[in-house]
Amino acid sequence: MHVFNGIGTIMRKHWLPYSILGILILAIFVTNYTPDTWLTGWDNLHPEFNFRANIIDRSIFSVWQEYQGLGIRAGNAHAADLVRQLGLWLLSFLLAPNLLRYIYHFLALFVGAIGVYELMSRKLVKSSNPLLNQLAGLSAGVFYILNLGTMQNFYVPYEAFSHFYASLPWLLLGIFTYLDAPIKRNLLIFTLISLLAIPMNYIPTFFLVYLAICGVVLVFHTLKTKQAKSSLVILTIIFCINAYWLLPFVGFVGNGTGFVSQVKINRFFTEEAFLRNQKFGHPIDVALLKGFLFDTTDLTDASGTHDFIVKPWISYLQNPLVQGGFIVLFVGIVLGLGFATMRRQPRSITILTLFALALFALINANPPTGWLFSFFQTYIPLFKQILRFPFTKFVVLASLTYSIGFGYLMLFISQALTFILKRPQATVGAIGASALALLVFLNRPTFQGNFIYPAMRQEIPTEYFELFDFFQKENPIGRIANLPQPTFWGWVAYDWGYRGSGFPWYGIRQPILDRAFDVWSLKNEQYYNELATALYTKDSPEALEGVFYRYNISYLWLDERVILPHKPSLLFYPEIKLRLAQSARFTKAFESGKQTVYVFAPANTTSGVTLEKDAPQAFLPLSITNPENKRTIKETDKEIMIEAPISSGTLTIPPLPHTRGPFLASIWQEDQGIFFAPLQPELFISGNPITLPSTSFPVAIGSVTYSIMQLNEQLVTTGQTTPVILYPKDNYLAVYSTTAVKQNIGRQFFQNELHNCATEETRTKDTLFGKDKEIDSITLVGRQSRPCIYSKLSDVVINLPTTASGVVRVGLEYKLKDNAQPIVCLSKEGESSCLFQQLESLLLADGGWSQVSYLVPVRNYPLSNLWLKLELAADSPEEKQISYRNFSLEFLTHPIASTRFNIETNQLPLELPVSAGTLTLRFPKQMLKEILLNPASTGGEKRNCYSLGTGTFDRTVQTDPDGKRYIEYTARDASSCDYFSFTDPLIKAGGITLIETRTKQGRPIKACLKIDPPGYCLVEELLYPAIQGWRKAPLLFPSVQSSQSPQYFIELDNYAVGQEIRTNDIGEIQIIPLPMDWLTSIRIKPNGNIQPQGRALNSELTVSHPNPAFYEVSLNPKLEALSSTLILSQSFDPGWMALQRTDAFPFFMLIKEHILVNNWANGWRLQSDQSDQFTNPTNIVVFFWPQLLELLGFALLPIPFLFAIRKSH
Repeated sequence: MHVFNGIGTIMRKHWLPYSILGILILAIFVTNYTPDTWLTGWDNLHPEFNFRANIIDRSIFSVWQEYQGLGIRAGNAHAADLVRQLGLWLLSFLLAPNLLRYIYHFLALFVGAIGVYELMSRKLVKSSNPLLNQLAGLSAGVFYILNLGTMQNFYVPYEAFSHFYASLPWLLLGIFTYLDAPIKRNLLIFTLISLLAIPMNYIPTFFLVYLAICGVVLVFHTLKTKQAKSSLVILTIIFCINAYWLLPFVGFVGNGTGFVSQVKINRFFTEEAFLRNQKFGHPIDVALLKGFLFDTTDLTDASGTHDFIVKPWISYLQNPLVQGGFIVLFVGIVLGLGFATMRRQPRSITILTLFALALFALINANPPTGWLFSFFQTYIPLFKQILRFPFTKFVVLASLTYSIGFGYLMLFISQALTFILKRPQATVGAIGASALALLVFLNRPTFQGNFIYPAMRQEIPTEYFELFDFFQKENPIGRIANLPQPTFWGWVAYDWGYRGSGFPWYGIRQPILDRAFDVWSLKNEQYYNELATALYTKDSPEALEGVFYRYNISYLWLDERVILPHKPSLLFYPEIKLRLAQSARFTKAFESGKQTVYVFAPANTTSGVTLEKDAPQAFLPLSITNPENKRTIKETDKEIMIEAPISSGTLTIPPLPHTRGPFLASIWQEDQGIFFAPLQPELFISGNPITLPSTSFPVAIGSVTYSIMQLNEQLVTTGQTTPVILYPKDNYLAVYSTTAVKQNIGRQFFQNELHNCATEETRTKDTLFGKDKEIDSITLVGRQSRPCIYSKLSDVVINLPTTASGVVRVGLEYKLKDNAQPIVCLSKEGESSCLFQQLESLLLADGGWSQVSYLVPVRNYPLSNLWLKLELAADSPEEKQISYRNFSLEFLTHPIASTRFNIETNQLPLELPVSAGTLTLRFPKQMLKEILLNPASTGGEKRNCYSLGTGTFDRTVQTDPDGKRYIEYTARDASSCDYFSFTDPLIKAGGITLIETRTKQGRPIKACLKIDPPGYCLVEELLYPAIQGWRKAPLLFPSVQSSQSPQYFIELDNYAVGQEIRTNDIGEIQIIPLPMDWLTSIRIKPNGNIQPQGRALNSELTVSHPNPAFYEVSLNPKLEALSSTLILSQSFDPGWMALQRTDAFPFFMLIKEHILVNNWANGWRLQSDQSDQFTNPTNIVVFFWPQLLELLGFALLPIPFLFAIRKSH
């Protein structure tokens, strides 16, 4: 008791609470700091990598973020971070760079706790005993540090979250202080606090939450005092202090934010993110302040293992004593707030209202207030935007009000015990120590290194800093394409431990085309679509060069530290290096460790501005890489119809045969050869038919009689009506008789060793696989496995032909048991995909022996390097069995006649003047080939692709009353997933997939059409139903120009979050090849854009670019430059304007015709009727005018200080 008396006595001194809070935070720092590491990962800001670029170019001139891909109008308030960056810059003279982010976040923790102590002890407690005021404040400050909400706020620290945590109690203290005494000193204090708090608004929705909090405070004050003057002064100060970032953000919103919801990342994740929040909106979770971080997983090692990032906390909270302790604390907090209201503590009703507001947000769409929350989301768009992630926006307010409630609880307990024991100092000391001990016990993982996620404490390899130094000496506006970019998610993992949205652009001043910036720009997403198409579907470097030239990219940066454990083939390292080696336009300029930089030359421009005679202003209405294109696809029994809106102008239709990529054609034989006619649709403009020139061309092969024709990778039968696929170059045509030597290879082949061909992630402890071999047959048995045997053909075939092309006839008999799924595969060496896969599409039925025979064409590949595989698909928990016998091969390698030919055409594009309307293309089904998949007949098993979920999943075959069979996928806190494989040579032309789907509950199912290798989704979408009931969801996919023989998969993912029940049906799937290269080449040039082709400009052009929002262009054009277009290589935005300097007032003339160039950039037409103004040297200023809003805001910034000074007089 004497100890507690001593503590109580010391507490009279003001420094003790500060010291206790400081020691507590020092203990957290010591246990969560790893020497010689950087605090980096997840969402992070690293201005310390390059203070000049981040402070000047991205904060002072913040409205146009030039470094983000193709350039974007800032969606976040980058300028708001200016104050924090200046502070870090000053600290950088005292601290090592890797310490700055550590110190900042722990300083924010300390400042926030001190703020709560001051707020509680000075403004929220009315007691005659200063010792009790300090106890209440200290208890609240300690709780503000030690609660699950604060832990989650700092576990993966992000600057805006930490700054909001530090600022909110001080802002409330400043407001309360001024409202209590509206004098000069208090106004200046609030103004200064508001200035220092600005960085919390880097995420502008925090400002809206802050305004809601201010609204509650000021409304209660106005109702109490019956006057609003002080409230208006507070709001004016808030506006003026924040105007320099707030005005540009209002301009961003006013310019339209509808595109944000169209961005693929947002379409896929926004609703899922809210469901993650909703999962933790139940009473126990809200009481404990548990949020979606408890359901968030991360890659834990390079092998692909995932686990919950707060696993230590999950394990700790399984202790009933710990969870019970948190629940008791919450009950005490509620009682504390209730007692405070009843005893009329200062502003207790205001705090109670803020407490209720925080609970309302955390409960979100769950009972008992979920009905009101959902109503607001439905009818108030701003509310829905703010509360997409309610936990992150309101957890700080919840932590603050919980802390205040805890402070009140300690106050009232102390008052009661002091009254009983009559020993105030000892009582206060005992209660304070007990509260501290309890909170330390309940938050023990905090002091075991789990207050900050251990994976965020990493040593950054020195090669990245060498990379920063290299780019510091390069062209500051040279755009960088960073590779690899294996997914669109904008989230990357490195082999040295980093996981997050990225960090290099904080040290590199040049623009970087990273996926992290797609969330703010459809143009950035369009670039990614074109890049991925060039990399994953085209073999030659020309496609990659075209993307670099089109988007004015100067550098290719290859970072081989990026990992993707679940699909490493998508990293594409060998293929990227091969493309670069094949291209003469890429030159290696830097190499360090696993970092390599190539310079692309000649780049479109090195200054960001060009003058062109024929600006590429054509629109591609059927492009599938442009996410802004609006297309309608309809299917009837007789045709496939594609419609797209077009503007007035000149419609250009490329000729057929198309020489840029594969196309489809009909085929027939006449006396002296084979004839082809390119497949082309019926075309209409606003309902009016357009006649396309028809053409056909022969391939001489002589007058021969044959039974089998090989055309590239496909076999053609006599009288075939379905189309064939042709390539611009090196087509191979051969005809064969059926005479061939048949070899029975069963005995030799069945001797091969048994393997499990299942992927590692699908194997479990219950995996079983085996074989039972007889003389001429083999039986494969398996469970949760893929039993297989394989061999090189040369090891089992006697006298194997050595040719590089031909036809292989495969024959065998098989017998199924337990609805097994047989697989026979011929593949190239080193490839997993089959040249031609049979049996999976056959009707699977148990019973006796079935016989099958089929042909496999081989082109440009030695038969001796082929591999043969037999496999049993036994993925389910039930045991499966299949038997094979009479396995034979025949080789047709000596054609009767053969030839190789290229596609050539002298036909010119068709150009037509058109008015605004609709472009319609109709493909009669009689000229198409449909590949049909019936998932309900595949005999697959249910799968869960979210192994960490604890819910249920199912896959059941259902039948409608009309006899229609389909698969129902349902999941809850799990992922009911599936896939279906198929192959056909015609798919390389591109085409359309129609998936028959119906959503019964929850969100629609997600589908991906994947090509393997490399495992890339040609198209991936949520199958949104347009109406209730069945519909066919269309997915257009591009052509594939690859020498490999890929296999295709339809992958389905029915992932349900938390308590969401997600039920979707899948019926028939149709894959219809179409000439996509030809379709996507149809273009329209707007009126007034018909320029002579190939005109070179002889113009001197000098560009000054002092900041991201300003260019001054000096040009000395000759007559060739008249009627030219000035092009700015920044993504199109109506905020850009071009002004020509003049000698007369107002000394500038607006160049009015601002146009979209190349479907992404800005352009201004310099008209020929202005020739008198362009005969002399001319200066043109290109300016992003919303930057003026930030400058206006800077002008308003001193007003609050001047107002306070004037008020004093």
